[in-house]
Amino acid sequence: MSERLVNIHLIETGVRGTDALFEVSLLLDDKARDGLRQGEPEAWRSMLVRAQKLIGDHVSDRRAAEGLS
Repeated sequence: MSERLVNIHLIETGVRGTDALFEVSLLLDDKARDGLRQGEPEAWRSMLVRAQKLIGDHVSDRRAAEGLS
């Protein structure tokens, strides 16, 4: 199975508590990409959970670095 880079854009709460646009790049295998193409809810849910976790980690790190926690 090969992995390929997939970019998605999400609007989530940013560092200062307002909506922000994030671009997230994920490596997805063939099965996951096929699931997205076919509109499988579980494939989309899985990808969104991964992306939201990455965004949440990034925002938490930035808030801590800026003393905004």
